[in-house]
Amino acid sequence: MKRVSGFLFAASLTLSAAGLAQAEKAVYEIPMSGVSCSGSAAKAEAAVRAAGEVQSVSADPARHVVTATFDTDTTKLDAILASLNEAGFEAGDVKRVE
Repeated sequence: MKRVSGFLFAASLTLSAAGLAQAEKAVYEIPMSGVSCSGSAAKAEAAVRAAGEVQSVSADPARHVVTATFDTDTTKLDAILASLNEAGFEAGDVKRVE
């Protein structure tokens, strides 16, 4: 029984490591019209989070930019842009920074 448990544990570690290797983290800067104060920045951040599993999001009203970090396997950039649009923001030319 000990041998089977060891095998199952090793197999689960291998599968977990394989799953981690497949995840592709992306960081995008999204220029936004309408992000000009802390209130609109908070609204834009909430819209990005509502689009899927986002690891981090930060809106900079001084630069009119939203920076989002997410796993491209579980969250799509198009979904983030649609959510921002639905919240009343208009995205400029999106730039992948990482």
